Amino acid sequence: MSEQSFNPNFEEEISLKDIIDFLVESWKAILVSGFLGILVSAAYLIVTPNQYQATAQIQMAQISASNNNNYNNPLGVNIEEPNLLLARLKLPTTYSDEVIKACGFENASSPAESLASSAKFSAVKGVGSIIELKINRDSKEIAINCAQALFESIKTSQNQIIKPYIEESKTLLVKYEARLANSQSLVSRADKSGAALSATYLANRDEVKFLTEEILRLNTFITTADTRQAKLVSPIYASDIAVFPKKIMSLIIGLMAGLFLGLLLVISKKALKNYKAA
Repeated sequence: MSEQSFNPNFEEEISLKDIIDFLVESWKAILVSGFLGILVSAAYLIVTPNQYQATAQIQMAQISASNNNNYNNPLGVNIEEPNLLLARLKLPTTYSDEVIKACGFENASSPAESLASSAKFSAVKGVGSIIELKINRDSKEIAINCAQALFESIKTSQNQIIKPYIEESKTLLVKYEARLANSQSLVSRADKSGAALSATYLANRDEVKFLTEEILRLNTFITTADTRQAKLVSPIYASDIAVFPKKIMSLIIGLMAGLFLGLLLVISKKALKNYKAA
């Protein structure tokens, strides 16, 4: 066998010098391609409308809770669980025409569906009574107005959930107050007649105690339903800087894509030239 069969063909290997020579020869074409990539990205940024994001943290409406001893729990309980609210907010039927208009979706092909897909709600980790809303719109003002309208919609819907219970409590309160007045009158007459140890007196005294506690519980329930409505944890926040499109990132991606495509084109052109020469 010849010596040539034991040695690789070094003439076909690409050396560092070949790479440098290639870059020296083709750098202008590659840079032009990169510049064109930047121009394409700039055109994309010009035609793509800016999106501004509004963020709101919403505390669920709550009511006072009582244990078996009828002592009020100052922490209260949620009108509805956050996960249930999040599931409800995914349905397009949740949003009224007023909310859709405030968010600027009235001219969309499917206004309610567009709003439902654009509004991003999530539960705040570690807090069982707060959800977070993020909404992107074409201007900062529209984003804030949309977030405010969505919050008001949640507040109204939760008020509607508790309204029947409040009305029932008010009706029951009137009945208990009438019974309490009657029982107190009987106890007062028993005290004056000297029948304080009679069975009727003791029964009415227990009735007075029971009704007093129930009236206190009902009053607390009604009051807290008014004072613990859904509320914003802090004012709605919207930055003056657009969150989309990402200008710097878009330009960098355009530059890198242009350089890469330019390199591929130059390599392809050189390979085709070598093929024809062979």
